[in-house]
Amino acid sequence: MHFVFLSSTMKFTGGTKLLFEYASYLRNAGHRTDVLVKHKTGTLKDSIDVTIVPDFISEFIPECDLVIATTPRDLRQAWDSKKNKVVNFCQGFQITELEQRIQGYNIPLRFQKKGIVNKLRLIRKKISWQKKIKRIDKLYKLPIPMITVAKPLQKILEQRYNRKVDLCVNGVSKKYFFSAIEKAEIKITADRPLRIISVGPFDVSVKGISITLDAIKKLKSIGVPIHFTRIAPEFIDVEKKDPCVDEFFENVSSQKMGEIMRSSDVYISNSFAAEGFGLPAIEALSCGLICILNSIPSYKSFSDRDGFCYFLDENNVDKTVKAIQKIVQLSKSDMNIIHNNALEVASNFSLDKACQSFEQILLRIAKER
Repeated sequence: MHFVFLSSTMKFTGGTKLLFEYASYLRNAGHRTDVLVKHKTGTLKDSIDVTIVPDFISEFIPECDLVIATTPRDLRQAWDSKKNKVVNFCQGFQITELEQRIQGYNIPLRFQKKGIVNKLRLIRKKISWQKKIKRIDKLYKLPIPMITVAKPLQKILEQRYNRKVDLCVNGVSKKYFFSAIEKAEIKITADRPLRIISVGPFDVSVKGISITLDAIKKLKSIGVPIHFTRIAPEFIDVEKKDPCVDEFFENVSSQKMGEIMRSSDVYISNSFAAEGFGLPAIEALSCGLICILNSIPSYKSFSDRDGFCYFLDENNVDKTVKAIQKIVQLSKSDMNIIHNNALEVASNFSLDKACQSFEQILLRIAKER
């Protein structure tokens, strides 16, 4: 088979990384696989061989069996090119986030400033978000096969567009994300602070990073010894200057990410319901960390069992604080129960299985054309 993947950028995002991982797998499996990009810039630029094209139009997309795109913009261009059969690899549903913003919930920090000028700016932006919802809805109603990454997202798409959507659940590379040793009892002191990690870009509102930062500030203000680490594709100036962050890591490799996680005790994600899957959370569970996760559909779909993490309500600084305080008091036996439960849940998410599943879905779609 001949597959063509489209990605406007090679900047690091979880979705782009996964797209390239699937393309690499298909290439190694013997399929002719082209990856077209508009700009070979960003931290993923050396992760896979690509072809640079000026635009995703018919002239530059080769004849093939399937064209795979993962963002609405790239998908629209692929469809408009009228070139071959297109597949929508939907890794998140932006409409959920936009609808929350219009309702006044989960509004990006840059639109939360006070004053009449900023209020008018937000009103204009809400109109823009409404138009964007209409554009995405119109695009997703087209007869384009869809593949998505999480059961809750599959359910949303099937109900909203009254169609069958294939599911290919994300997986974790066991080569990089594993637990080295049994977790020891955490005895917090000034010399041995609680090591907490948070992953994701600060300026992407759905990640809820500001909530985690506020919780860490509260804990540090009452004297809880914490070493707080942030990992992101890149950090904006306002976060770099935040004194509550003890260590920053930008654009880390999977190997480095695994190493940092295994040196940590706790992983926190305050993501909102628009989170498509939340791969760093599974990576943290694979490393045996105690995880504090928002009780959102994507995270709740990890497992039906209890006791593998702490689930919190969305947008709640105080409950994040209380969860960390509970962890500080855990006995060694309780800590190891959560640790082992986390590993058991994470064992169900394999990158190799995900790649194989993705390949089989594509082959079926290609035969149905």
